[in-house]
This record gives sequence, C-alpha cells and structure tokens, in this order.
Amino acid sequence: TFSDRRRRTDGPRNIDIDFDDVRIHIDVSGAEDFDIDEEDDSFSLPADEEESATFTIDIEDDARDRSHSVTVRIDGRDDNGARHGELITFTLDVERDAHDLVLRQISFTPLRVACNRNVIATTSLLNRGRIDEDEAGIQVEIPELGVVERSPLVDIDEDDEASASVTFSIEERVKPGTYAVRVFSVYDVTTKNNFKDLSFTVEDCDQS
Repeated sequence: TFSDRRRRTDGPRNIDIDFDDVRIHIDVSGAEDFDIDEEDDSFSLPADEEESATFTIDIEDDARDRSHSVTVRIDGRDDNGARHGELITFTLDVERDAHDLVLRQISFTPLRVACNRNVIATTSLLNRGRIDEDEAGIQVEIPELGVVERSPLVDIDEDDEASASVTFSIEERVKPGTYAVRVFSVYDVTTKNNFKDLSFTVEDCDQS
C-alpha cells in the first residue's frame, strides 16, 4: 500500500501535492524461475490518500533452490511535472525439498467399474526435488476395500517426468457405489511422498 503525504511549503501555507501517472514495477533476480503478473495501468494518487497494488509471483516447477533479490519500484509525476520515486528490496528464498514427486493428472481405466473388475491407474510423476530418484513410483490405496497396490519402479532425474501405472482388481463381492481412492507418489521403493484423493464408481454388472 502506497500513500502520498507530501506537502509543499510556500510561505505560510501548506499546499497538497497530487501525483499523476503513478506506476509500480517489480523485478526479481533469476526471472526465468518466476512468472510475474503485474498490472501495467497507471493510477493517480491525490494528497493524503492511499492506493494498493497486488502482484502475483508464480514459482516455476523447475525453479532452482536459491535466494532471489526482489525490488519493488514506484515512480510518478506530481502536479507540477516533477518526477518522484522510491523502492524497496527484500529477499525471496526458494527452498526445494530433497524429495518432491508431484502427481500429475491421474486417470482410471475404466473410470466406472462394472463387469470388468480390473482397473489401471496411470499418472505422470514430476521430480521437483533436489536429487535424482532411482526407485520411484505410485501406490494406490482404497481403504474401504482393502486395496493397496504399487506400480513398478522408475528412475526420474531432477526436473524430469516419467509415467507410472498400477493395476488393481475390485472383488465381485463389492457392492455398487462410489469409493474413495488415495494415490501416493513414493520414493526409495516404499516411502510415501505427495498424494491425491480421487474416487471411482462400481456399478452392478447385470444393470450395466
């Protein structure tokens, strides 16, 4: 939030100063690691008033683990045509976990289970951690049905992606309905990392 409380002294009187064409800019070192959304529109700032500006900084998935210098600069021209400006600087730290396997979009085939009770869960894993993963994969769990299945293991270098899939079966005794599924990313064979919650539907075979 920025405010203008400047006053010009002219003899015994205080004269308020208004600003026109005020602009705010933001700069980040290592800009390739960020997607910065800033408004280009200028605004006016009358004396003794405040104005707010919002910036969105999205960190790229492959941003490096390091500190970044951020500079926010404001400048504007007062009602006499003179230019003024200020800036602030601060540090933005990007810290990547050693292990961070991100689950991309997950698909089930088939999405609705009927007579065919075999299901394949497929996803893509992004290694956003600081190290290469040599034994990564996914684990599908359906607590209500007692299903716990793990995919074959894959190698994923830092900032790379790999696909993973696992097949599991729904027993014939399972009643029609919607069931909660939790899919984990795993590393070092069995260590759970991130997860996503989904659901799929079991239908009656005769009706379908």
